[in-house]
Amino acid sequence: MSKPATDFNVANGLMGVGPDMMLEIIHEMTSIRDVQQFLGISKATKSLIQHERFSWSTETAAADRTGTKALVCKRLPHVAIVVDPQLTEERKGNLERYIFDVTKEPELKLKEEQRIKSLCIQYKNLRIDNNSSFFAWGIIYVDGLGTLRKKLIDFGDYDDIKEKRPLAEKWINDIQMPPASVKFTRVKSGGNFTMALTEGGELWSRGWNEAGSWTEEEKFTLNYHFKGEGGLIDSSLGKSRIKDFHFEGVRSVVILENGAILLFGSTSEFQPYDSSIPSDGFVEITDKKYKPKFIKELSGDVDSSAGQYGIFGTHKPVKYFKRMNAFLDENGIVLLRVVDEVDRKNQFYYTAVDPKYFGGEKIINMNHHVDEMYITESGKMIITNGMRGTADIATDLKNPKATRQMDFSVKRLKVSILTKHTHTTLFRDDGKLISVDLEKEGTKDVTDFATELSVDEVNPSGMVLKWYGHCGVQYYFLYE
Repeated sequence: MSKPATDFNVANGLMGVGPDMMLEIIHEMTSIRDVQQFLGISKATKSLIQHERFSWSTETAAADRTGTKALVCKRLPHVAIVVDPQLTEERKGNLERYIFDVTKEPELKLKEEQRIKSLCIQYKNLRIDNNSSFFAWGIIYVDGLGTLRKKLIDFGDYDDIKEKRPLAEKWINDIQMPPASVKFTRVKSGGNFTMALTEGGELWSRGWNEAGSWTEEEKFTLNYHFKGEGGLIDSSLGKSRIKDFHFEGVRSVVILENGAILLFGSTSEFQPYDSSIPSDGFVEITDKKYKPKFIKELSGDVDSSAGQYGIFGTHKPVKYFKRMNAFLDENGIVLLRVVDEVDRKNQFYYTAVDPKYFGGEKIINMNHHVDEMYITESGKMIITNGMRGTADIATDLKNPKATRQMDFSVKRLKVSILTKHTHTTLFRDDGKLISVDLEKEGTKDVTDFATELSVDEVNPSGMVLKWYGHCGVQYYFLYE
């Protein structure tokens, strides 16, 4: 007698395997492409998309940001071409880009070396003579073995003057990389500056001296502000490991797991909190000697008292959104930088924003490019004009220029992309780029051109998008 069918053992399922077991198999996959291929095996596997646990099953693959090919866009207007919902052939021809395929690097023989775990873009202004200069561009990336590597980017503009290419090649070759024995997990850049996180939890940096000022020296060194036994970094809140790090202009923003926020580089914007803060250097803004200066019109009923998190008071910051100059606390409350004019000088402060401005909801994502966008936990998108004066922000939040509702779960959102006033783009965990019209209701899948750009002899149908990021004024899409 045959066993009765269950979710784990289905007589007519794939090799007798039921949907729950197949979802367990998908959950172990680290590649979106593998998930897509698995779903295409049969009608039974394809139907898993409708299963209530499908979103859970793809969490592992969706969280993976590794890839083998990168599309580097020279400026934001070129990203706008890639995600343009009204794309024309003429517009395609205006795209300035560089394709980096790590599998085609002749010196990399091992499979693990032919993988990009993390990537950033850096640039350098190089002088040809006393009257002329140009920008050279390079990729710094972590391979599958954790080794930090470099590669010159060629947008096709090194050959108009004979001195350019030799100078660019010398620049990239002269960058002194860390020893191969030091293994890394992530690397990020602010253009002229770079930081890389080791497997042991310490940060190496390039472009700064120990005082946090810009330097011409092209060398990665262990940054003594961010080193500690076992990866435990000192802070006023105690020793803790690095949770994340970002660049904002010529400043790095480092978040520790205990909520401490450490700044390195340009820190003059924070002098309104304490005149002794240096213009360049290292500052912990969560030191409780610094008191919050919340703006009542924006913070409303949110607790604004002094607390253990310095300028944020009682609010523990857990996530940073660059370009927005904003943090989220552990309860989804926005901690936003605002500007007030004092004695004809701009002074910057961080203030909590009362959730009432967002319908009482938590915020899970933010972005800025001229306009600003807040995404709530229910998937509501609130777009404002991006002004940072206190009165302007309050007015904009009360009367946003547009609101839209995401048509998929916020759990599936990887990152948002702002390029135009007319639309925004949502990068979904399956590698799809979804354009949301801000002038009239409607969405559109705009992934096709990005896929087209990844086509090669090995991938005639194109590749799957894994991540989108930006460093300084350059932007990239990562493929698998």
